[in-house]
Amino acid sequence: MSKPLTIEELKALKKGDWVYVVDNELPQYTGYYKIDLFAISHLHIVQGLRKAVIPFSKYGKTWLAYKNKEEAEGKYDSQAVELEAVTQDKANLERTIEEINEALKDNGITIDSDGNVNDSLVEGVKKQVAKEILQDLYETIKQDVKFSLMSAKQIVIYALNKYGVEVDK
Repeated sequence: MSKPLTIEELKALKKGDWVYVVDNELPQYTGYYKIDLFAISHLHIVQGLRKAVIPFSKYGKTWLAYKNKEEAEGKYDSQAVELEAVTQDKANLERTIEEINEALKDNGITIDSDGNVNDSLVEGVKKQVAKEILQDLYETIKQDVKFSLMSAKQIVIYALNKYGVEVDK
């Protein structure tokens, strides 16, 4: 690669300009970033969903910035810069989706191909709560003579009021 940007050259760039950042401490974060904000002591950069704040005090020690990777190698192509950034964004998004799906799966939640959520834990809790409510209602009806005089509709209304349940009408 050619010479990296100086701090002055870096600070002369504008918000939205692309830079190629080489991170010697965390090489997996090397890549194209858009400048988001300059602060007195640090730089805010963005790459799709990934945001970073890097201190100027570490410039030249743990990280360097170049105008672009291709120019540094003598073959600049602005479309290639945009394409690589989009490709990195897509890969980051796919990794994030995989991590979310794994976390959901670990907690008994699956999403089918149509986007419907199947939460076996919630379904189990719903069934248990419904069973407890019906068991309690059954015991109440069995012990209270007034329920034998009530219609099914009145019993349902009683249960809805007792348990604070609202239903669509």
